[in-house]
Amino acid sequence: MWVTLLLLVALATLAVGLVAHRLLAPAGNPFARPPSGPPRPLVTELRVRDKVLKRGFSAHRVPPELDAVVVGSGMGGLAAAGTLAKVGKRVLVLEQHDQAGGCCHTFQEQGNEFDVGIHYVGQMHEGSMLRVALDQLTDGQLRWQRLPDPYDEVCLGPRRYQLRSGKTAFAAALEEQFPAEKAAIREFMRLSKVGPPSGTPCRGWWHVPRLVPRWLAALLVRTGLIYWISPVFRMAATSHSEAVAQLTADHDLRALLSYLFYGQGAVAIGRAPL
Repeated sequence: MWVTLLLLVALATLAVGLVAHRLLAPAGNPFARPPSGPPRPLVTELRVRDKVLKRGFSAHRVPPELDAVVVGSGMGGLAAAGTLAKVGKRVLVLEQHDQAGGCCHTFQEQGNEFDVGIHYVGQMHEGSMLRVALDQLTDGQLRWQRLPDPYDEVCLGPRRYQLRSGKTAFAAALEEQFPAEKAAIREFMRLSKVGPPSGTPCRGWWHVPRLVPRWLAALLVRTGLIYWISPVFRMAATSHSEAVAQLTADHDLRALLSYLFYGQGAVAIGRAPL
């Protein structure tokens, strides 16, 4: 009984805090309106790109008064800096590499461009949470190219496995390639709906510890109440390799299901990757 009472108190505190933040926070949402214009022409000339991506540090270019300094120019750093700049803050982004971008780095060799990090991103269909967020952060200037289907092929020794886009086609292709592991594949697909990919009911709950005051987040974790809020937090206490090992003894299928979470910006099982 007391556990239920504490849970209700915690949820009520969370609700009051969110309402108070909404009422007391300064007005002016930088993302209240859609991006201002269509994408501008793509810049492909290397020298022009380098003027932005490889702009070396110089003390005389640093403004005398800064509101924030962001260390690291990866996706997280640039997203934070871009958001702060949109609300009128003066932001300095520092990067130890000679090029900005983090895992989005590219390099050119003999006229060819190579990606060294993320090579495709899933769930980028129109109206998805991730697509809306990136369109807002980039003012709609980031364009996406749909990949063919199958969108990827995994080589494990002499064996090749294909990955298809769309939840139904993805699962069906796996079952066709692993006919003895249909139960494991279906359970994996069920668990993927419990986790935090966008578009699921648990998506909002996943961010609760980051949105509430630190003391409240610590209370939820230490008392175990966090596990009553959503099953996603129980899953978070288990590593991916442990979860996959519980599903199947097939080493190829384990590797394939683990590969989905390596090197991709988002798990591409829900929508066609780009």
